[in-house]
Amino acid sequence: MSLGLRELTGQELSAALESVLLPRLFKVLAARDLGHCMRVTDLDRELMIRLAGGLRAVVPSANVVVLADDALRAQAPGLAVTSTKLVELRNPLPNDELRPPLLVFVPNDLRASAEDSFGVATFEEVSIDGAYADLNAQLITQIPANLRVAVEACLGELRRSDSRWRYADDAAVVRYLLTCQVNGFDPDAMGAALFELSLVPDFELFQQAERAPARVARNRECVEQVTWSTKTERVRALELGLHDPVFCKQLGEFFSRVGVANPKEWTQLIVRDRVNWPLAFNKWLFEDGGVNPDAIFIGDVELPDLPVVKDDNEDPSLSELIGHRVLPISKTGLKKFSVSFRVDPAPSRVEGLSRFVAEVVSRDNGPTGLRRRKAAWTKGTDSGVIAFSSIGKIDWEEGWHFVRVYGETEDGDRIPLADGEGNPIRFNSDASETLAQSNESDSLLCGHRRRGRG
Repeated sequence: MSLGLRELTGQELSAALESVLLPRLFKVLAARDLGHCMRVTDLDRELMIRLAGGLRAVVPSANVVVLADDALRAQAPGLAVTSTKLVELRNPLPNDELRPPLLVFVPNDLRASAEDSFGVATFEEVSIDGAYADLNAQLITQIPANLRVAVEACLGELRRSDSRWRYADDAAVVRYLLTCQVNGFDPDAMGAALFELSLVPDFELFQQAERAPARVARNRECVEQVTWSTKTERVRALELGLHDPVFCKQLGEFFSRVGVANPKEWTQLIVRDRVNWPLAFNKWLFEDGGVNPDAIFIGDVELPDLPVVKDDNEDPSLSELIGHRVLPISKTGLKKFSVSFRVDPAPSRVEGLSRFVAEVVSRDNGPTGLRRRKAAWTKGTDSGVIAFSSIGKIDWEEGWHFVRVYGETEDGDRIPLADGEGNPIRFNSDASETLAQSNESDSLLCGHRRRGRG
């Protein structure tokens, strides 16, 4: 990220939200009869103008307007109406003929002044709830497969129901993911963009993706400590437990200079000004060495229940699949299968290891969402088995898949992985790679095309 982070603009945010809301509002408007009145509130003014113009283009038979003050009338004169004009559009024509369906966008600061003219008694309130969540779901799918799992795990860490980070609501997550998108999903930029979640920018967050959730958790703890401490700014830096006193002094001076009452503001200043880049979270070296548990090796991942295409098979269509395992999905096909694996060291010897997770991954599209879990066992054995049941109820995608096995802490953090020689490996390597990691099975061919995402 040598050129710096390109921050998200309001226009880019509005355009992204428009892509979600316009189809939804079109569907509502197109289904309403003559004389029906609707209103939409709780949106940014620029977004209201974009949506009003878009709806006029796709539903030209309807009345789509924006309730406006002087500033809005100057900005969008063709869309703006006064409250008096709105009442006129609400009522039938002089000959009692019903007007086309009416949808009005109402800025929140104008809502109270004319509420009597367009209250819920005469105007249907069209809900925009879930727009940010829908956009988040779309953006997640656009993240490169080699980073997607780590990003989902980091967001999951911040949004756990028992300890939800107040600055990671759906709107903040949209801003974070869009900032990642406008920076080309560059890993360094994605770590720098953490300020959108009121976390300290971390340029090295995804260098070891399996450690990212733990780094985010520690980052959050530090921001909480800095923000809500009653001590002076310099003392707050001292209480973080950082190893280097010189760095700690520099951080305390930064806190004192910019103020720490609003974490979104001071974390943003770290990435916005190149002079402050040395204060990024990847430079925060802690006296306790961090919170990462021991790395483990997971290997010998096998799928013993799945049939193998043999070399004496007489079906010509299977000639290229000889030696590969297949998963025939049908009413009379397999109902379940299992994955076996080996762990080193044994789970009872790994600090922080709570459970193992096996997930099915598509070579083309990454994780399918099909996961099964097994608690880490306390006996000394190094082998385990995880079963996938009711597989006939899943809408499978036709094509090549494999099964990946990994470990988690009680809080859902990923346990770092190592290969057979002790070298760290990336947990969420690109699903399209032909060489499997040690914690991944050989490829299997699913022989049934799904009808939708399962």
